[in-house]
Amino acid sequence: MEKIYKLAIIGAGQLGSRHLQSLRTIRELSCSIFVIDLNPDSLRIAQERYEQIESNSNVKEIHFSDNFSDLPAEIDFLIIATGSRGRADLIKNICNNSVVRFMLIEKVLFQKVEEYEEINQLFCRLGIKAWVNCPRRMFPIYRDLKAKLDKCSPSYLIVDGSNWGLGCNSIHFIDLCAYLFDDVSYTISTDLLDRKIIDSKRLGYKELTGCLKVTFSKGSILILSSRKQEGTPLTIYLSNRKVEMKIDESGKKIVSLGGDSSLERGVCSFEIPFQSQLTAQVVESALLKGNTLLTPYVESTRLHLPFIASLIDYFKESGFNDDNCPVT
Repeated sequence: MEKIYKLAIIGAGQLGSRHLQSLRTIRELSCSIFVIDLNPDSLRIAQERYEQIESNSNVKEIHFSDNFSDLPAEIDFLIIATGSRGRADLIKNICNNSVVRFMLIEKVLFQKVEEYEEINQLFCRLGIKAWVNCPRRMFPIYRDLKAKLDKCSPSYLIVDGSNWGLGCNSIHFIDLCAYLFDDVSYTISTDLLDRKIIDSKRLGYKELTGCLKVTFSKGSILILSSRKQEGTPLTIYLSNRKVEMKIDESGKKIVSLGGDSSLERGVCSFEIPFQSQLTAQVVESALLKGNTLLTPYVESTRLHLPFIASLIDYFKESGFNDDNCPVT
């Protein structure tokens, strides 16, 4: 009898709907999909986006609901695409009512330091294998770049641009550097953050501008700079003994500035896959091979915690009186 895998998405907003679009492209297995969101508008938009994708006979059925009781008793792959607030409790509640095999969680993972270990213990006890959705590890451009770096010398990576979401998106670049440099230990300085905290475009969350300095244990350095003034496009600068380049993700081009003589100077183009192109690959790889190219939960926890702890201290210095880190 054909195996019908049960896939579930919690949170049908901007990211959740893109995960859903990708699931409709699954080719290597057959599945049923369950989409849960308390907001009827999000469910409606997610269904509209789902229907924009070509029909696929491998998707046997799809269910949209605002009720968690509509989740199946067994979930082969669960995607958590909600905001960080309350996410740990959400995961606990789902795992108390359904048997979950694999899980993909959006970043920033959780707002409280203690929740990281609580969820790790839950996963260990229930045998759940989980990954965190920092997808640059899957991008061909960065997989090729990793092979070119001289691992015996430190690297320097600078991310600079206007209002690009320093609180929300820094973990993406911390994760990328950990992947490129083979180094998951670092210290972080918040001394150059702007003192004024701003509202995020996501209701109830906060954002930051200014500069973070991340120093990895093997000597590589990451500088994250988000300017208050508009007009500076997000650009990534990478320097290593072998390579020196400027990466423009939005323009899909790399400018090689020098480095090893075997690397040609000049401009070349590359493609950045959309989330709607990636999720199906992750799900198929997990269910058929037991692994994915994304960051395992335990490794991502090591990358999240110094960042989250430093921001909690920063928010306290700025007048916040709790132990939450209000970014998502």
